Amino acid sequence: MGKIMKVIGVMGIMGMSSCHMGNMSKGMEVVKLEERGTVALVGVDYRKYDMRQPEHIAYCSGVWVDEGHILTAGHCVEGELERLKDHAEKIKENKPKCEGLGLALGLCEEEEDKGVELELEGMEVRYITSQESEGVGVEPSGEHIGRVISIDKGKDLALIAARGHAIPLHYSARVGERGKIGEKVYGCGHPGGVYFTYMEGSISGYQSRINGREMMLVQIPITFGNSGGPLFNEEGELIGIADLIMRGLGGEGFYLPADTIQSFLKDNEVKNGE
Repeated sequence: MGKIMKVIGVMGIMGMSSCHMGNMSKGMEVVKLEERGTVALVGVDYRKYDMRQPEHIAYCSGVWVDEGHILTAGHCVEGELERLKDHAEKIKENKPKCEGLGLALGLCEEEEDKGVELELEGMEVRYITSQESEGVGVEPSGEHIGRVISIDKGKDLALIAARGHAIPLHYSARVGERGKIGEKVYGCGHPGGVYFTYMEGSISGYQSRINGREMMLVQIPITFGNSGGPLFNEEGELIGIADLIMRGLGGEGFYLPADTIQSFLKDNEVKNGE
């Protein structure tokens, strides 16, 4: 089963530890790379929205694959788009209508109902690094902005381009060879909003027909906040992306394998590892 390391130096929550904390022997160097290479995709939790103090959530994870691009799961950005659309619709529903005396006197104008139009490609995405993480239940100290530039629904992968001149310093993960069954692996994500959590486990096997694509079964669970996150081997190479929850078996999850990642990056002309 997947192993979640004990907390050292941070608030303990069910045995989870910060990616950037700990006194670990094996995997410590990988943990350091995970810290520098992983981001948290964040958005406002509109279910708890408060104008005075917006509450952000880490809805997914991502990993740097070169100087300016972040790789994540496709369903992560699709899910955020749906949340944004839903919020925009609620704002529209609550907006006062122009009718009655106000309309008759020309004090307002009746607007044509065009619906909420938001596009996936070009959508703005906000992310934080471990440097902006202030701990469990605390708002990040800052955030960065990127835009979705490519999504492959067949592979369930998406590419985000970082914006601005102040792209944070980071480790760009090099995609490794296909993981072997039994191989020890390391993951990093943000389960339940616990930023930059380190996990370790091993590869259990491969399944060829899950949602029409090959998946790698790994003894590291996937929960809300982990999807899109990286899976590293002991060489610090990227060999998987967290994708699907393994329902009924809470200790495992399905990950997109290295060859799927390589194919997607090649399609998008990302110069990974150069």
